[in-house]
Amino acid sequence: MRNRKVVLTDRVVLASPPAAKEYSIHDAALRGFALRVQPSGAKTWVLRLRIDGVPRRISIGGARKMAVAEARAKAHALLAKGQTAEWAPRAEGPTFAAFAAIYRDRRAPGWKPSTLRTHDVYMRCTLMPFFASMQIDAITKADVARWFHAYSAIRPGGANRALAILSDIFARARDWGVLRGTANNPCRGVTRNRTAPRGRVLNTEDPQRLGAALDRHAALGRGYARPAGPGRQQDRPAPRAPR
Repeated sequence: MRNRKVVLTDRVVLASPPAAKEYSIHDAALRGFALRVQPSGAKTWVLRLRIDGVPRRISIGGARKMAVAEARAKAHALLAKGQTAEWAPRAEGPTFAAFAAIYRDRRAPGWKPSTLRTHDVYMRCTLMPFFASMQIDAITKADVARWFHAYSAIRPGGANRALAILSDIFARARDWGVLRGTANNPCRGVTRNRTAPRGRVLNTEDPQRLGAALDRHAALGRGYARPAGPGRQQDRPAPRAPR
């Protein structure tokens, strides 16, 4: 029955033991719908389809918590959406707000006070209002890009700084096992705003003007002794040499 097509039922789920390698049981009633069984014993409903010609495997939810009828209905709904099917939520992760609190507790002890203040400001002003209620493992690159574009219209530099904070949050979520499987950092590939350069490049006339200014200042100090230090009498102008 492994890697073959059968009509998936709840009984099939119970009768599918884990093996040394991951395998899938494909549904004969709905093309692309399948039960994935991992060596750990985890069982997941998945949907395989092509989006812009690229094969995709979308996780619908855990088979222990979701009956086959509900999973198949969600698969039908995703197929009806066409190419937006890749936006399907992945199931069991904490909300962004819940993980952000864990992230802050673990990371803040090693930060400088100024770093902590910056983090809290961007979290409160822009990241939490947009992402707080979303499951962290369901946030996609499209979500990040939509938030970044909106905030960049107001504060391009601030959007760059907030994106760096958001990217580190997702990197730690992956390191700490919250983002599982093949989940990537959704901030990866979002292009930061270009910042305006500070100052300017010297042209061919600038060194000449600088040299002339230095000559003028040198001429103003010509004929005077070095200023006295603290507590000493101010030196008088040096006498001219006899002719």
